[in-house]
Amino acid sequence: MHRIFAVLGVQPRLSLAEILQTYGLPKPFLCDQVAFFDADLDLAVAQNTLAGITKCGEVIATIPWKELNGEYIAELMEQRPRASRIVYGLTVFGGSSNQQKAFRHLALEVKKALKGRGRSSRWMSGKGHDAISPAAVEKLELTTEGYDFVIGFDGEQAIIGLTTQVQHADSWGDRDFGKPFRDALTGMLPPKLARMMVNIAQPKNALLDPFCGSGTVLMEAILLHPTIKITGSDIDQKQVGGALMNLDWLRKSGSITTEEREHISVIHAPVQEIGHHISGSVFDTIVTEGYLGKPLKGHESPQFLERNQADVTKLWKEALPILSSLQPIGGRIVCTWPIMMSQNS
Repeated sequence: MHRIFAVLGVQPRLSLAEILQTYGLPKPFLCDQVAFFDADLDLAVAQNTLAGITKCGEVIATIPWKELNGEYIAELMEQRPRASRIVYGLTVFGGSSNQQKAFRHLALEVKKALKGRGRSSRWMSGKGHDAISPAAVEKLELTTEGYDFVIGFDGEQAIIGLTTQVQHADSWGDRDFGKPFRDALTGMLPPKLARMMVNIAQPKNALLDPFCGSGTVLMEAILLHPTIKITGSDIDQKQVGGALMNLDWLRKSGSITTEEREHISVIHAPVQEIGHHISGSVFDTIVTEGYLGKPLKGHESPQFLERNQADVTKLWKEALPILSSLQPIGGRIVCTWPIMMSQNS
């Protein structure tokens, strides 16, 4: 059993749910946006599987926080020699006000300690001394040639982690902006959110997205589960055509095989009639963005918002019993729900 850490994304609670559901882990120790686990995980596989973590790595030391200084970090580097010129990132998460104050200049103290050892070094940080981004960690090869330290606190103890894996921005960007069909007017579910939803659902045999749109959930599902049956449907023929186009693009790009592509079917049908098209099918998981109402511009009248809310409510009241009939007892549905706000709420 090893102690590992994961830096959570912009929706920490959702990111944490994704980790726990995917790997069946107990709740971790949380320090700000960093989760610390005791687990035996292949971190390379975990980073490629999970959409909600920006970087992860191994905990290499836990010491009383008052013993943590630039010399200590410099010694950790010397114990793990890499390139002749040291390039490093260092981010301190959480801690009390005293701890935050004590380590405000820790990265510069490390540089001074390395200089005292006769070592040339370069400290890399984000804009305004923010945490260095996963893309920068990857570009600078800090997981292999340099160092990226992640530090958190558990009471009087400082937990020091060394990043070994980062999120690959290019692959996510390709599936978001590089696919042939995108329709901003009807909404675009981000691939990362779709991936987290599929991971939380944990499909075993068959997955259904009854509001599939351009097929983002279908794409992430087949990448994660290439052997299961995947079905999408949408009331909009344009969206169905776009989903098919995107799935074929995924195959042509080499991300999935022709055989895997054949596991996915897309149907043109409103959710109220979906049962007529897939009679006898059973889906252990339903994952969908769902109908969120008419697109809003921000200046709608209260009457418009009330009608919109009524339309959404009516559709879901009709849809949920139908979707329930397509699932076995214990089936799981993961979906987004709209929040409608007015100037007074």
